[in-house]
Amino acid sequence: MRGNSKHLQLHDSAAGLLGYGLAPTLEEHLIGVITTCPTHIFEVQAGARNVLFDSLEVTADTELTPRFSKNVSGPAHFRNIHYKARIESPASEQEILALRDVVEETCPLYNLIKDEQTLEGGVVHGAYTGSTGS
Repeated sequence: MRGNSKHLQLHDSAAGLLGYGLAPTLEEHLIGVITTCPTHIFEVQAGARNVLFDSLEVTADTELTPRFSKNVSGPAHFRNIHYKARIESPASEQEILALRDVVEETCPLYNLIKDEQTLEGGVVHGAYTGSTGS
């Protein structure tokens, strides 16, 4: 959250999974973000290198292991995540491939997912005191 702005991200599940089907699932949201971050970095890096785009479309695909079933013992996880950037441009193939390389070097989300990460959780617990005054 920046300044006084507020951000709300809604996730939901299908009705059969205790949801209402009104919003993307968490998994769908993550795949969407996997496309928005590289899209932005492609645009930034193209601008910095004077590479013109007639169009840019970034899509992502993945395999998601089952969330629930009789034989599932762990949480769902993604496998084989890949993105595809469809670029129409007067730039040469060499320029576009160099652009792809710098995007993959500098895109924070691409590298967060590509590289193994350490994630630690924590809990801060206190007695309920009613209204927080926000």
